[in-house]
Amino acid sequence: MKKKTVISAILLVCVTVSAALFISCTRGADDRLDDYEPEKKVSGKIRLPGIPSEDQPSTGKSSNDRHEKDNPENQPKPDSSDDKTEKDSPADRPEPDNDEPYAIRFEDEAFEKAMRKFTDKPKGVILGEDLEKITMLAIEGEIYSNSDKYTINYSKLYGNVGFTETISDVRFLKELEHLQIINLAIDDFSAVKELPKLKYLGIYNTKASDISVLEGMTNLEILNLYGSDIKDISALKGLENLTELGLWNNQIRDISALEYLSNLTTLEISRNPISDLRPLEGLKELKVLEMKEIEASDISALQYLTNLEYLEASWNKITDISALEELTKLETLYLNSNKISDISPLAGLVNLRILNLEDNNISDISALEGLKNLEQLRLDSNQISDISALKGLTKLELLSLAGNPISDDQFNELREALPNTFIYLR
Repeated sequence: MKKKTVISAILLVCVTVSAALFISCTRGADDRLDDYEPEKKVSGKIRLPGIPSEDQPSTGKSSNDRHEKDNPENQPKPDSSDDKTEKDSPADRPEPDNDEPYAIRFEDEAFEKAMRKFTDKPKGVILGEDLEKITMLAIEGEIYSNSDKYTINYSKLYGNVGFTETISDVRFLKELEHLQIINLAIDDFSAVKELPKLKYLGIYNTKASDISVLEGMTNLEILNLYGSDIKDISALKGLENLTELGLWNNQIRDISALEYLSNLTTLEISRNPISDLRPLEGLKELKVLEMKEIEASDISALQYLTNLEYLEASWNKITDISALEELTKLETLYLNSNKISDISPLAGLVNLRILNLEDNNISDISALEGLKNLEQLRLDSNQISDISALKGLTKLELLSLAGNPISDDQFNELREALPNTFIYLR
């Protein structure tokens, strides 16, 4: 009897211990299940450094971190100096590889809203690769791209959100080739330096004065810097791939940097206090030159620009145009509002189609007699009385002679000789 009592007691103890072990194991399994979250699959194995997903709190650790932590092989050695270091702090995270998608953190609210419209992502993370479709952008109270699908008008779309106050976020548009910045009261354009594929840059009516950020941007082919306070253009001398350059309405006096831009075909330097044109002598590829309202009186440097097809040199102090004598490829020539009296150097420019000589001191126009390809001719406000040299210019569509002492007989004879020409006399 005593033996049976002992056996029963032993069995009771074993059952109790087994039950306790079972309950403990069950709780441990539940705890591990509570910690487990399935991995979120992201197309292309995108890594988003430091950016939590929308439904995951920002703990700085992903589900992958937890799995790696559970693996003994991934545990740090006991004597490691990293034991006391927070491994996932933003400062310690490696930068993503250039070829790896990355998350965008915008600085400007209006710009971000525009980009969300472009990418059809009203919420959530925008990746660098989401912006690759944007190759053309203009910022002028509107932001638009090279596709109607991605056209945005801030005022219509966002109401009172306002306009962008900085262009720093354009640095995320790594595929951008064409950028215009218009009517913005900003002077920091450093973000354009981070656009490796940029070929066209237009900055119009801003507070730009320092353009040193453009130094080394050798991919640029077209550059327009209009209506700002730029004085020093030395940063441009290394932009050897430039074919078009616009510097209209600035404070530039020294254009010596231009002599290095031998591939220029179009140059616009109007409305600058420029008097020395000698740096232009080597620009043999120039086809278009606009230089109105500068302080030039000596244009002798232009004699070397034998490929010129379009020249606008109005509103200057020019008296001598002999430098133009050999520019036989000229088709359009504006010399209005100067102090020219002798136009004989124009006699051989037989390819001219448009010629404007308004507001000068011209009395003798016999040099124009052989310019048979002229289609538009303006001679207003001169001292011309004899217009017989114009009778053979049968291709003329428009002839303006207002403000000259021309008799009625002279006018009537010319009108008979050129019945298909619109002649403006008064």
